[in-house]
Amino acid sequence: MGAGFYLMIAAAIVMYKVAETDHRRGWLWFGITFCTIMLVSRLTGLGLSVIFVGSALVFLAMFFANVYAKSKR
Repeated sequence: MGAGFYLMIAAAIVMYKVAETDHRRGWLWFGITFCTIMLVSRLTGLGLSVIFVGSALVFLAMFFANVYAKSKR
């Protein structure tokens, strides 16, 4: 397995920890991050930069989920 796979797992673990810190379901956001990075890497052929793009997309999704949840209260 290449460095990209290990970096993808590391990015998903980071998002897991961010979700746990934010009192969210860590494993759910781990899976969302992993699937998003896999999907973006299949749709584009950008290499390792896909991991950072996918992580940023999931982080933005988590941010908007928090904003939506706070506005719903």
